[in-house]
Amino acid sequence: MPIQLYGHPFASFVWKPLIAAYECGVPFEFRMVDADHPEHAPRIAKLSPPGQFPALTDGSVETTQSNAIIEYLDRFGDAPRMIPHEADGAPHARLLAHRSVARVVDEALPYRAFFPLGAPDRD
Repeated sequence: MPIQLYGHPFASFVWKPLIAAYECGVPFEFRMVDADHPEHAPRIAKLSPPGQFPALTDGSVETTQSNAIIEYLDRFGDAPRMIPHEADGAPHARLLAHRSVARVVDEALPYRAFFPLGAPDRD
């Protein structure tokens, strides 16, 4: 069974592991977590009791938190490693990952009014 990534595409913390999976060429199944996909609610509740995502499952491996998922995905695929092996490079890569989300969230917040949660799809 392929890697399963649980989340919602509007969640900025889900973007990070999605980008990592695509960049690394890691095959995965995306499991949407929202009201239209109630079949995933029990699994996300087990993986993350507070209901936070992203979450990843791969056989017996289960993890949450975007940076931890990225580190897991970084082991697969043919792409160059995103997190360096060198002792000095890895902390710097993690710092950049943290700062990138802070920047994306800051930039996306003004647009949230245009996409309220639960709003119907618009054509």
